[in-house]
Amino acid sequence: MKPAQLLLTLLLALVGVACAACASGAERGGDEVVTMTTHETDLTKLRRFINLPEAPRQVLWQTMTLGTQGGSAIGPSDWVLLAAIEYDEATLAQIEAELQAAPVGGEFQVAPDFIRDWFPEPIKAAFAPTAGSSSLILTAPRYSADRFARPPLQAGYVVIRPPWIFIYLQTT
Repeated sequence: MKPAQLLLTLLLALVGVACAACASGAERGGDEVVTMTTHETDLTKLRRFINLPEAPRQVLWQTMTLGTQGGSAIGPSDWVLLAAIEYDEATLAQIEAELQAAPVGGEFQVAPDFIRDWFPEPIKAAFAPTAGSSSLILTAPRYSADRFARPPLQAGYVVIRPPWIFIYLQTT
């Protein structure tokens, strides 16, 4: 075999290995995500995307693509997961005690269309109108989402409004 043919064969083999690795990542809930037009309630599917060791009473969640096709900053390969998770009082207290060690400071505002119809009322109520602005301000403490993060969802925050935990995670 000529050196050029050998090099081409090796290159094709490496591309094949790389493509196989990408496919296995998507099966685990990797970088490929379908934007859902409504929310999901499947706990097993949610656990493909985030760490969730405790058994919740109920889960409501949705994934969405961030940015726009051809955008320069946040692109079409970035996505977000929104989840509202209901726990019993004892489990919620345990999780809250753990999260209080990692507060996220600063004022936090969102656009009104951030609030989804499927958000539980206690979560919706945590976002209030701001004077002189169309934005909503988060009135509840925010905590680091590291406890729930799982690649590729690495950045985000958590809000607790009993009996619910709201999780926002996005790709980085």
